[in-house]
Amino acid sequence: MSRALHVFYLIDQLMAQGGTESNLVRLLARLPRDRYSATVVTYEFNPSLPLLREISWPVEVLPLRQIYTPSAVSLGFRLARMLREREAGLVHCFFESSDLWGAPVARLCGLPVVSSRRDMGIHRRRIHNLLYRLVSPLFSEVYAVSEEVRQWLIRQDRLPPDRVLTIPNGIDVASFRPSESPASLRNRTGLPPDAPLIVSVANLRRVKGQDVLLQAAVLLKETQPPPHFVLAGEPLEVEFVAQLRRLAAHPKLTGRVHFMGPVKDVASLLAAARIFALPSRSEGMSTALLEAMAAGLPAVATAAGGNPEVVQDGETGWLVPPEDPKAMAARLDGLLAEPERAAAMGQRARALVQERFSFDRTLSLLLESYDRVVKARR
Repeated sequence: MSRALHVFYLIDQLMAQGGTESNLVRLLARLPRDRYSATVVTYEFNPSLPLLREISWPVEVLPLRQIYTPSAVSLGFRLARMLREREAGLVHCFFESSDLWGAPVARLCGLPVVSSRRDMGIHRRRIHNLLYRLVSPLFSEVYAVSEEVRQWLIRQDRLPPDRVLTIPNGIDVASFRPSESPASLRNRTGLPPDAPLIVSVANLRRVKGQDVLLQAAVLLKETQPPPHFVLAGEPLEVEFVAQLRRLAAHPKLTGRVHFMGPVKDVASLLAAARIFALPSRSEGMSTALLEAMAAGLPAVATAAGGNPEVVQDGETGWLVPPEDPKAMAARLDGLLAEPERAAAMGQRARALVQERFSFDRTLSLLLESYDRVVKARR
């Protein structure tokens, strides 16, 4: 019987419950233990993060702060020793520091490296773009979450097209079920019992565009009862959160905008909602969007990044231009005015996720790549 392939997962931080972190935890939980084992290495770690309780593999913390310093060299030796002692067979990188620092260390140890890329460089600086082009030959394969991201990586990082795979995020629709009734959730969180809820699930950052949603909210037609808006996510950018609170204080929105913070049971929140809104300025492929569709909600999303690969415009939801509150308001108004049509869109959205974005399919594509890459290095 062959020994299980030991995969090292390098991720810059495990501090908040973002889409990438959630997807990694889901992957770790579903790795076939007869074929694979795992170690997670991160550089910044929040031990109280509820998501981490779901990781059953070892989690190691290397206090890497910058990748260009003498301490990064000494930490590189520590990582190399860890890779040797635990007989790693493959390294899988997430985020910039892991790509630019971890990948060279792994290749110096003779190991193949793969990388997951979830966006179009929204956190990169000019030096990152230069370094990515330098390290591109180190990666055996690179995984893009959408075809839009894949094409961007080929252009920007000058990666050979045959080494860049589109592996979308995936959802286990059968297990994505609410644990709390809508009435109970509304009562517990102080949401009104009968108002339509428009929900946006994303950490509070400018790139996620919650300000555009609140600007659209002011433009909505008056209805009874008026819709309430739920923003669920970690408040990561202080100035942006302050801007959101100022927008929420508009006289037309008084008492109708709810800042929920990070929500562990997203399925229960979505089950209480009428519409999902994704006003992102940039997006790779939103796990939150897939979860909302899996919950049977119609979405109003910006035509940014991979969103058009997920939302079928006019069938499972609506696409609007980024930075366009008027367009978003018009589509929200339409869904509020026609609840039966909105519900039918939501059911088509759920069927689409089951067919094209199941986690089983995502996992299968990923493990096929692991095996192919390791076999090619032997």
